Amino acid sequence: MSEQPPALGANPRVASVIAYSAWWATGALVWLIDRDRPAVRFHAMQSMVADGTYKRMMDKWGVGGGALSEISINLPANKRPPRT
Repeated sequence: MSEQPPALGANPRVASVIAYSAWWATGALVWLIDRDRPAVRFHAMQSMVADGTYKRMMDKWGVGGGALSEISINLPANKRPPRT
């Protein structure tokens, strides 16, 4: 059985650019479709943060106080910078 290619193509850079192409709509779509590539999901979520869509959704659900102001990717322990 062969492995299916990612829904938005093999190149994660292209998928990341698609996330920003039509503001929140493509960001949400990429975030929902591309589940296996954390870097692509980061850009999809960041596109929704950048235009305020994420904050409006959190406010509408009554949890705006817990909304993230910045999106980040958790690195594996062996790739994290040392704490100072």
